Amino acid sequence: MRTLTHCMQARTGFVVASLMQMAQGANMGDLRSIQELACTMMGEGIISDAVVKHLWDTFARGGDDTQDEATSDESVEKQRLAVMILAMCAQAEPSIIKNNVGVLVNAGLGTTA
Repeated sequence: MRTLTHCMQARTGFVVASLMQMAQGANMGDLRSIQELACTMMGEGIISDAVVKHLWDTFARGGDDTQDEATSDESVEKQRLAVMILAMCAQAEPSIIKNNVGVLVNAGLGTTA
């Protein structure tokens, strides 16, 4: 059972990392294609609830005050990519955003929320 859980977590991490890698540095045309891919993957169940949760966790984690500048910049980039992919997935399933508005406000506005 432990191996199955580890395998599922690894798959989830792989899907999230792959989506983020595709979106990083993509131009507008590429982003539109990635959005279509995300919608299709949502419809076929490739982007599972676990993947969506992982994306929300990545977005919500945000920058840590103890991080150095380079690590903080990387964290902010991961946050940006996670929320971008969540928005793409929400085109197929709007409840992804509707059910997590609080996370968007808290993480998006940080300490000013």
